[in-house]
Amino acid sequence: MTIVRPGVPAPPAAPGELVVSFDEFTRWLRRGTVLKHVARHGEGRLLVHRLESAGRPLPLALALRVMSRGRVAVEDIRGRIRRLTGSLLFRWTAQLATEPFRIRALLRSVERALETIETADHRTGRPPPILNLTASPLYLRTDLSFGVRAGGSVAHIAGVLNELDRFTGPVKVLTTDDIPTVKSSVEVCLPSGRSLLEFQGAADLSLERCL
Repeated sequence: MTIVRPGVPAPPAAPGELVVSFDEFTRWLRRGTVLKHVARHGEGRLLVHRLESAGRPLPLALALRVMSRGRVAVEDIRGRIRRLTGSLLFRWTAQLATEPFRIRALLRSVERALETIETADHRTGRPPPILNLTASPLYLRTDLSFGVRAGGSVAHIAGVLNELDRFTGPVKVLTTDDIPTVKSSVEVCLPSGRSLLEFQGAADLSLERCL
């Protein structure tokens, strides 16, 4: 059985395979149809755009586990696979249970980091920045929408990057997802972490690995 995340094209069903969209699966839940699929399928698969942006799909993972007798996994459109083992589902469940108690500590650490930066800038008395078009600009994109291939946001970002590349130094982009229509001369860096949206890694989005 395959559940297809929104924004991902549905693959052709293999012999004996059932492919359903995420919207259809949510309708199963509302109607109780999902109960007819308990332990009915040999394997379960959640199809996503990228493994790095799949996050922690615990509800879908648990549903696939209940509906499948064999292997359960997350797979992206590039064919990369992450097994949803019992130990992984247990770890995700534990993270979910403890996150409410860790959010305040995370926010306090961010506030301290910002205060340190502001204090350092004040003490050093840095002069106002001077525009240097020969320098390489760094573009940071942290949108948490994935698999978007067209539309105003994508067109705007690509347009800005392509124009910057015309009159500045080499452009470098740190982004949470690939950006269509960007020129090949623009250096694009995607996070390499497997669990971009899991709480533990959400503060930095793994973008520091690109620096």
